[in-house]
Amino acid sequence: MFTSTMTLVGCYQIQKSMGIAYWTVNDKDSIEIKIPYIVEGRGNVHQLNMDEYKFERSDWIYFSKFYSSISADSLVLTHERGKTGYPWKQSKLRGAITVQDSLITINFKLPIYSQGGEITAWKDYEFNGNYKLKAISQQEQRR
Repeated sequence: MFTSTMTLVGCYQIQKSMGIAYWTVNDKDSIEIKIPYIVEGRGNVHQLNMDEYKFERSDWIYFSKFYSSISADSLVLTHERGKTGYPWKQSKLRGAITVQDSLITINFKLPIYSQGGEITAWKDYEFNGNYKLKAISQQEQRR
C-alpha cells in the first residue's frame, strides 16, 4: 500500500512553451505554423513506472493568408500535423492570432463542455502568448 501511495504522489506532467513558432507554406498552399513545446514528467500509474521522461510535441495552426490579425473562425488549431478536420480540429475556438514582423501573439479560448455536450465555460489556451516567428522550408518543418 505504501508503494502505491508513493507512485501516485510522485507522478507529474508539465508542458512548457519553447517561445518560438515556425511557419511555412504547405502542400495545399496554406500557411502552416508549428508551435513546439516540451513535455516533461515522471511516472506512469498504469505501468507502476516512476521513470522521468522529456520529449517535444507541437500544436499546429493553419490559415490561408497572413494578415495582421486572424480570427479563430478563419483558422484551424490542431494537435496533429495536417489533421485539419473532425475529430482533430479544435472546435468552437475563440480569439485570434496577431502577426507583426517576426512576432506572433496567440490569444485563444477553448470551450469546456458538460457531459451533455453543452459549453459551460471557456479556458485560456495553454500556449497563449508571444512567440518569435521564424520562416522555414517545408523540409525543415517535417523534422
